[in-house]
Amino acid sequence: MRLTKTMRWTALAACTALAISACTTGSGKKSSDGANASGKKGGSISIESGEPQHGLIPQNTAESEGAQVLAQVFAGLVEYDRKTNEPGLRVAESIETPDSKVWTIKLKDGYTFHNGEKVTAQSFVDAWNWGANQDNAAEGLPFFSKIEGAEELSPGKDKKPTTDKLKGLKVIDDKTFTVTLSAPFSQFKVMLGYTAFYPLPKAFFQDKKAFEESPIG
Repeated sequence: MRLTKTMRWTALAACTALAISACTTGSGKKSSDGANASGKKGGSISIESGEPQHGLIPQNTAESEGAQVLAQVFAGLVEYDRKTNEPGLRVAESIETPDSKVWTIKLKDGYTFHNGEKVTAQSFVDAWNWGANQDNAAEGLPFFSKIEGAEELSPGKDKKPTTDKLKGLKVIDDKTFTVTLSAPFSQFKVMLGYTAFYPLPKAFFQDKKAFEESPIG
């Protein structure tokens, strides 16, 4: 992907496709500065940044420029409070654990990818399995090391993965999946707003090159 060093990215209809309410107030009233907040749909969101190092695959984006773009296109399980940095629920309806080792994640209704595909538990599990597999050489790979079975997907130099799935991930239903860690880690929820933990649509696995050039968030 050839881009200028300083560029403008436009995330078309991101707020509508992902139901990001922050993009529109919908109130029809004036804001505190007197501007009209009519909440019209459509249009575009533009940000100015540097050039991402790679194509825009969340699990392979570990630098701020690419992450800035992905943050306009994707929604994570959690989002961080701008003042306190505390993780609040976004796509996740709940993230619970009895022991800091086995985590149950339930998703909210209503989230879809830009191509209309429903965001499901499988969307997250497939994305994490891909990111954890050393054959894909994703920069986000270390973030999956705490999940049970990570060493089987990332056995190290001159070794091949013995599976393509993390043992610690299990889909319960369309809205629910569990994550079993290799050891208790109380801050696991805090990690889940990072780009490596974003979901991926089926289209990514069908044509990764096309996805890099035009990500479906």
